[in-house]
Amino acid sequence: MNASTGRGTTRSLPAMDIMGSLLRLAARQHHVVSRKQALELGWSKSSFHHMVTRQGWRQLIPGIWLVPGHKPTMVTWAVAASLACGEDALITGEFGLGLHGALDLRGVKPRIVVPMNSHVARHIANTTPVKVIASRTLQPVDRTAIDRLPVARPERCFVDAVIPPTPPVEHVRHLLITAVQKRATSPAAVAKRADQAPGVPGLHVLKRALHDVTAVGTDSPLTDQVHRRLIRDGFQPDAHPAPVQCRHRTLHPDITFAGKWVCIECDGLRFHSEQQDVAIDDRKDRAYKSAGWDCFRIGWWEFHNGWDDFTRDLAEALLRSPGSRPSLM
Repeated sequence: MNASTGRGTTRSLPAMDIMGSLLRLAARQHHVVSRKQALELGWSKSSFHHMVTRQGWRQLIPGIWLVPGHKPTMVTWAVAASLACGEDALITGEFGLGLHGALDLRGVKPRIVVPMNSHVARHIANTTPVKVIASRTLQPVDRTAIDRLPVARPERCFVDAVIPPTPPVEHVRHLLITAVQKRATSPAAVAKRADQAPGVPGLHVLKRALHDVTAVGTDSPLTDQVHRRLIRDGFQPDAHPAPVQCRHRTLHPDITFAGKWVCIECDGLRFHSEQQDVAIDDRKDRAYKSAGWDCFRIGWWEFHNGWDDFTRDLAEALLRSPGSRPSLM
């Protein structure tokens, strides 16, 4: 009896180990595993099939299973699709940029890019929220990993983000500005990768957005929108903001009218609620004033709800003749 129990224990330990390995792998992959991965861990086809059936695992895509007790998120779908598409598949587009921390993933649907010669089943696109792109221009250098997930580099993500249905130029422009500000990439790097992908549908939109970003030189989506809206309303801000030399420092406002000693600070990416934020802004405003400059501040709320009042006050400041600059000695 003891011998039998001993043999039973010997047989059960490997089963426990193989189940634990499968669950640990699933935890690293947002609660999904492929049957191929299970077989590589030592499961037989029949034992894996009986286990997922008995425990109520959900098959998201043929061959890709979700651990019971979990609901699939968009990240889950992205991982599942990348597993289904094979080892060369990469999460890309706006969703890839989100994984790089360059934008909020809420409301963004995943895109997967695979080499053109990959034979990916069409049912993935028909039965999931994931768009699969087959590309002739995908290169090994496009691959990176985030939390062990196969993700395209930001430059490649931009190329795939404009593949139809192509977003408008304004949207791509703001994606670029945000990605650059968060130091995920640079306009030069994105432009270089775009040049290496000739013939990609929608690429003209990316190149137009790159031109806009480098031509205007803004560093946040709000600054970009304010600058363009001012021009549409007849204002003539400097093409590139002028630095403001103060007594103890040089300030770099977002938008300037250097000939009138007027500048604009766009408070778009920080939420000015902490006392430290307010103190920093107040100190900068005092520095502008001491240098003889009028500084206007605008945030998203005023941009959408108080634009007319803002531009009226700005126009009045621009009509005033600037006095002599104060001495900075």
